Amino acid sequence: MLRYDEFNARYAWCMPFAGMGLAVIINFFVNIFAPPGYRAIGGIFFILGLIVGIIYTLLCFVKSFSAQSYIKHGIGGIAVNGFMIYLLVPILPGGKIDEMLKPKYIADATAENYQIVYSDDKTKLCCKLPPEYTAVSLAEGDIPDSLFTYKNSTMFVTCVELDGRIAKPKKITYEINKLRKSGIKCQSVKWGRFNVIAIFVYDKDRIHNDIVTVNIQIPTLPKAIQVSLFGLRADEQQIEKRIPEVLRGIEGYTNWK
Repeated sequence: MLRYDEFNARYAWCMPFAGMGLAVIINFFVNIFAPPGYRAIGGIFFILGLIVGIIYTLLCFVKSFSAQSYIKHGIGGIAVNGFMIYLLVPILPGGKIDEMLKPKYIADATAENYQIVYSDDKTKLCCKLPPEYTAVSLAEGDIPDSLFTYKNSTMFVTCVELDGRIAKPKKITYEINKLRKSGIKCQSVKWGRFNVIAIFVYDKDRIHNDIVTVNIQIPTLPKAIQVSLFGLRADEQQIEKRIPEVLRGIEGYTNWK
C-alpha cells in the first residue's frame, strides 16, 4: 500500500509532466502577445521537482527516515528534472529554442516608401500599398467589414480578416495541382519567404461586365487575412503582375515556420 510520505516523494518525478502540460497550454492557448515570461512558467515545476528529489534523496541518508521506499523516487526526480532544466535553458526568453519557437515578423524593406492603409498596434499587423492607390468610399464599392479597400487605375484591392489561423501546407505544389484538377485557376505567389496560393475567381458585376478576383490568404496572427485584387477580366494580366507589389506591403507575425 502506498504510504503518505512515498506519495509525496513521487512528486519529484511527477512534477515535470505537470510542468510540460502547463507549458503546452500556455504556449498554445495564451495570446501570443503575452509577456515572454509566460512561456517559462512550466519551468517552475521542474525546479520544484528537482528540489523535492534532492530533499527526499538526502533524507534517505538520515537513519530515522525509511530509505527503502523513497530513494528511487528521489533519484528519479533529480534525473528527470535535471534533464528538463537542461532542456529548458534555451527555451527561456532570449534562448535559441525560444527564438525558433517565437512567431516570425514578416516585413519587406522594399515597401518602405509605401503608404500605410491599415495598422493594428496590438497585433502589429500593418498593410501598405504604393502611393498611387487611393481609398475607396462605400458608395464606390467599399466592403463594410474589410480592413481596407483601395484602388488604382486598373483594379481594387481589399482585405478582410478570417475566422482563425491557416495551417501551412506540407506541399504547396500538391495543393495547387489538386485545385487545378478541379478546374480552378491558381498559382503560387510569395509572401516574405513563404509560398501562398493565389486563386482566380471569374464572375460578372452588377452591369454584367466580366470581372476577375484574385484571392490570397495570408497566414498572419492572431488571425489570418485574405487579400483580394479584382477588376475587369480584360485587365487580368495587369492585375496578376500587381500581386507581388501588394503582398510586399503586408507586414505581420505569422505562425508558419
